[in-house]
Amino acid sequence: MLLAEVDFDLYTGHTHAATDLHAAAAEIAKAMEFSLAKANVNYSLYSMAATILGAEGDIATIDSLFTEALARDGNYSIYLDYALALAASHDPRAEALFKEAIAAEGEGAPDARSQYAEWLLRQGRNSDVVSLTDSGDAGLAYLSFLRGVALERLGRLEEASKAYAVYTPYAQAIPVSPDFAIPRSELQKAAGIQFGTAGGSPPSQFSTQSSVIPKALNDSQAIQGLYYLLHGEAHGQSAGGIRAEGWVVRNRVLRGSAGPGNGCPYIQEDFSAALGDRYKSIMCQGNGAQFNGMIPCLSWCSNPSYACPFSYSAPEWQAAVNVYYGLEPDPVASYCPRGITNWGGSYCAAGTRCGGDTNTYLLFGPLFNFGTSGNCPANPPACPAPGIGKLCATTASANCFYLQPTWGQGPIYSGWVAAGSQYAGQYFPYGTYYYSTKTLQRAHVEGASYLMTYLVLWHWTGQWQVAAISQGLGANDVTFAVPSSWPASYKYFMWEVYAVQGTGSFFIGVSNP
Repeated sequence: MLLAEVDFDLYTGHTHAATDLHAAAAEIAKAMEFSLAKANVNYSLYSMAATILGAEGDIATIDSLFTEALARDGNYSIYLDYALALAASHDPRAEALFKEAIAAEGEGAPDARSQYAEWLLRQGRNSDVVSLTDSGDAGLAYLSFLRGVALERLGRLEEASKAYAVYTPYAQAIPVSPDFAIPRSELQKAAGIQFGTAGGSPPSQFSTQSSVIPKALNDSQAIQGLYYLLHGEAHGQSAGGIRAEGWVVRNRVLRGSAGPGNGCPYIQEDFSAALGDRYKSIMCQGNGAQFNGMIPCLSWCSNPSYACPFSYSAPEWQAAVNVYYGLEPDPVASYCPRGITNWGGSYCAAGTRCGGDTNTYLLFGPLFNFGTSGNCPANPPACPAPGIGKLCATTASANCFYLQPTWGQGPIYSGWVAAGSQYAGQYFPYGTYYYSTKTLQRAHVEGASYLMTYLVLWHWTGQWQVAAISQGLGANDVTFAVPSSWPASYKYFMWEVYAVQGTGSFFIGVSNP
């Protein structure tokens, strides 16, 4: 699989030589043969095979390998990858397989429908795209964008404008293929639609190879890496299963530790680093030992501009964006950053949306996952964390999720506040202060989902002044880097939890002074 990736990288990024493409196809076919012989279902392998074999156009090999794969596992993603390989080879049988994938996926088939809609648009079949989608596709914004393209091509401009508007919140984070740009379109311009490089769906924005490794990852690069991890860890699962896996990553990034002395893998990161770099540190830790879904794309860890040869998955892309920005809930903890803005019927439902926040979480969210086609073990290997099970699972092969409710950063205090009263604020450690020479001061507070609080870090300068403040609904976090220029007399601190809305109890964990 890795040899195929290297050969395909040479082909797409450097040589464009048919010999490199043929070598990549031979290696990926061999990898699939090994996998099938061991009855090992690896959806990332099939996705990579669809891209490489489709580019070479070896229809006989595509038919042989994917027919055998379908005989072993009828997951929708295998139908879809088979369809994508045939589509890239210009084989008209692709359409029937797209429809098979839609039937097998269920829950509105967001992945298969988006891929089929792309194929239809490239065939000029705009009316069929409108029939395939509907005005309620907000659960998968990319489908609404494709619907908008079809409607604008048909001259139905008012409907097109409404469809594009659903995609606008994602336009900066997920540029789309220029295949779907309409020349001089005022509607696409007004919606803020961004277009990447030619040749495919949103991941193509990252297809330019570069030997320059950025010192600090931006949001788009971190989201790209999270997409690759989700593709490797949760490809073929439901929208809820994909987002639950994304929250394993997010919770590790924001917590930074599972707590000392508990036997769990230690999660190391630098909280003073940029958020994108912290995601990269967590996702690439142990060269795939922490998240084996990164193994097929370890090249990204050394060069975040690298584009892995995966077939595109709209639900995985949207989950990567939404989990990163806190726009989709953590279905294990039933936590929606800044509250629910659209309720789809459950925390696993594709249509459930949150107000958004990049820095909050709940302590009883998932910190560990374990992929299996059988029953979930009581706890993950070498870690006594309590198990939740196969949350949001729709397939036999799915991730099991595990908690670790120890904060692991320092003391935890409890309190009670009532907005608009004399009890609106409480100070910690329990009404006093502490002295600390540490360069980072951190705190995490959790209350009921309706309790909105300010989390305030005060420090002494001759009088108490605010060093940092954050507002959150249900949960709230502050990480403050102490300026090196501060004299020792400025390093007396205390934390305040102040109720903006609601009444109720809470707990607060503060960094060990």
